[in-house]
Amino acid sequence: MVVVQCPACAARYRVADKLLGKQGKCKKCGERFTLAAPVQELEDDLLGALADGEVQVREAPPPVPTPDTSAGFLPPPGGAFAAADDAARRAPTGMGTYLRDVGKSLLFFTRGGDLVTFVIVSVIVLMQIPLRFAGCLGLVGLFIVQGWYMAYRLNVVVDAAAGLLELPNMTIGDVWEGIILPFLKWTVAWLAALLPFLIGLGYLLLLAQMTATQAGAQLVVAFAGDFLSSFDESKNGGLVLGAVLLITMTFWPMMLLVVALGGMRSVIRFDLIAITIVKTLPAYITVVLLVYVGVVGPSLLVGAVCGNGADGGIGLGVEAAFSVLMVYANIFTMRVIGLYYHHFKHRFAWSWG
Repeated sequence: MVVVQCPACAARYRVADKLLGKQGKCKKCGERFTLAAPVQELEDDLLGALADGEVQVREAPPPVPTPDTSAGFLPPPGGAFAAADDAARRAPTGMGTYLRDVGKSLLFFTRGGDLVTFVIVSVIVLMQIPLRFAGCLGLVGLFIVQGWYMAYRLNVVVDAAAGLLELPNMTIGDVWEGIILPFLKWTVAWLAALLPFLIGLGYLLLLAQMTATQAGAQLVVAFAGDFLSSFDESKNGGLVLGAVLLITMTFWPMMLLVVALGGMRSVIRFDLIAITIVKTLPAYITVVLLVYVGVVGPSLLVGAVCGNGADGGIGLGVEAAFSVLMVYANIFTMRVIGLYYHHFKHRFAWSWG
């Protein structure tokens, strides 16, 4: 009999020698791993054999196959995944620990460094209010701020997926990596989630049930994630469009996670995405509910209170306050999505290719 150890949660089991090299499943965390005795135990066995005048030869367990990353889904080496310490990445996983870390994320601002980061991010986001009144230069400024903010939120997802507790730094990088590429990633994730809605619009256009202008107006509302306007009949919305947008939010967390960790090409593997959702269904339902609370709820509240107007005075002050609220909700939601991967990755269908 030899002692083997789960690489994910460090649980130890005694197994027969003949089982070495075979695949086993941890009863504690569900991780599948190759049964192999710890290195120290193998060394002790060899020393004992030499002392008895015997030589014991054991075949090394077969290496764990490296997943195919040709579709770009698995996170590349380096970055947050290389920086996270081994103990954090191998902590016991499950719904209990996931909810515990989600609870800690609600109070991320209580850590001194994260509070400073939150304040700076909020100030940058608030720059969008005066930029709206700056004409063409303001539009360029809005794109830069939005691109940077998208990049930062994607970094929050990646760091949370690596098990890091602190918020990422605010390094901008070059224009492509720090603004344009994150904007494209965010857009691809949202369009992938909106795919059923886009198919429905095309179908209605083919049947001449709506004009191109009406379809365009609905697409703008949907793409902007304007949940309040989506229920407004006067803005080409209504119950159907509102319901579709809410349903879209069911798929968006997974699409955003896929794009953040693996790149834009990964969203085409709907089969593996579906398998992952099924295998982690209770956890994914929890993620979706938390996203509804963290994204849809504040969006509806901000739209209802602020309306269209930042007319000045109290209107601008209220809008600024709700913008800070949205930053808090966004950061919390990104951590919810990233922690979902961190705690349940052993159930993910990550054999992309």
